[in-house]
Amino acid sequence: MNEFKNTLDIALKEADETSYWLDIIEETTMEIPNQLQLKYEELTKIVVSIIKNS
Repeated sequence: MNEFKNTLDIALKEADETSYWLDIIEETTMEIPNQLQLKYEELTKIVVSIIKNS
C-alpha cells in the first residue's frame, strides 16, 4: 500500500510540473485548448482524491 501511495505522490508532482508548463505556454501567447486544461484539472482532482482516501 505504501508503494501505491508513493506512486500517487509522484503522479501529483508530475501534475504540478504539467501545470507549470501549461502556464508557460499561456504566457507565450500560445493558446491552450480548453479541453486540455479541463482534462488536467480533472486528473489532478482524481489523484488528490485517491491520495486523501488511501
